[in-house]
Amino acid sequence: MCVNDLKDIHYLFEYQPHEGRYGKFDSNILLCAFKILDIYMALCNARFNLSSFENDNFGPLVEHTPTGIQYMKHNLYQNALFFYNIAIDLTWQLGWLFIYGSTNNLMPTPELHEDLVKKCTYNNLIAALEKNNRSDLITIYKNFYKYMTQTNIRKNYNYLKHRGNFYYDGLGNQHSKSMVAIRINGKDYQYPVLKRKKINLEEVCSEFVSFDKNLLSYIDQLINIIIPSDYLAIHNDPISGTYRYMSEYKDQLISYYEQCDIYKQRIKQVVKDLMNELCNYIDSTKKK
Repeated sequence: MCVNDLKDIHYLFEYQPHEGRYGKFDSNILLCAFKILDIYMALCNARFNLSSFENDNFGPLVEHTPTGIQYMKHNLYQNALFFYNIAIDLTWQLGWLFIYGSTNNLMPTPELHEDLVKKCTYNNLIAALEKNNRSDLITIYKNFYKYMTQTNIRKNYNYLKHRGNFYYDGLGNQHSKSMVAIRINGKDYQYPVLKRKKINLEEVCSEFVSFDKNLLSYIDQLINIIIPSDYLAIHNDPISGTYRYMSEYKDQLISYYEQCDIYKQRIKQVVKDLMNELCNYIDSTKKK
């Protein structure tokens, strides 16, 4: 099985920000650790579909016929395609939260996470990293982006998302020209008929394995820069962690529960101010 060649990824689960870590690290680190878990789950889903792709018996899910098996495999291929690309997009949020997650020393709340990631795009991320002089992260992001955009994993994902479905052998018929020719001035012409991009399911497994290895290497590079070296060594001590957390965020904690709507509005205003500042920076670089 081609998935046997892949590196274990379950170490990513260890970055879960438990309560002992809440009292030790700033909001941006906790938000990034939380995002690593999102990336981990996307990779697990991608690999599940990839490993299932190598089966020929799917039980009661489909009829055990060549058409039934091919139909199931085309679904597994497309699922793997989506989850690998979801993992890529989530890695952009990793850098984004690292830069902006501790703004105004806000608590790492679900509302802060949601409002921040809504504004994260690849172009916004690169601009934010440039504005904050993070050339180390820019290099990693740009190198992988260049590699990623040249792979079938990203090209086929964009095709599926923006253009339509693929054609797979065994699932219908497809021709590039009409079966009947038209004679014009003594010459026969077969007119072009609409067709979809063809995917050979026998070749995709090796592409996924190569992509997976490069993706995981890229994720590890980001983690090594973003997450403090002592992060995993912090044990889950909820009592001391909560005490430190309270001393840091006591006033915000009261506001979060006693004036919830006002606090949430404060977060939205902070994110809005961040984006205005970033947009001004982007505009200034265009004028140079």
